[in-house]
Amino acid sequence: MAKKQKTIRQLVKIADRWFSQYIRLKYAFGNGMCICVTCGKPYHWKKIHAGHYIVRVWMRTRYDGCNVHPQCCYCNTWLNGNTEMYHDYIIDTYGQEEIDALKRISRISPNSADRDELEKLIETLKLVVAKLRKDKGL
Repeated sequence: MAKKQKTIRQLVKIADRWFSQYIRLKYAFGNGMCICVTCGKPYHWKKIHAGHYIVRVWMRTRYDGCNVHPQCCYCNTWLNGNTEMYHDYIIDTYGQEEIDALKRISRISPNSADRDELEKLIETLKLVVAKLRKDKGL
């Protein structure tokens, strides 16, 4: 019997989990610690969030590496992304042009996920996460 095909919603949830691991591992040091981009405090990569500058409801920037960085739970959740400090981080790291591009790209229609793109993204992220974990010994 054929395996039941996952819904788009299920694929988005899986992609979110793998992308979050990718972002947190990408920025983790060899000891597994990450720095929150908005408050500067260190946290282990398993205890920090992958916070979005442009909220993740916008699919076009949901998996954009310039839009997602390590953020502590407090900044990401309790301070609603600590947007003023996040804005400063994006400007300092990428420049105003990137903020303008993220805002423009995020609003491009359609704002929906594509099954094939999500499946490819998930497979790619699995490989990248495995490589990062191996390379960093995490």
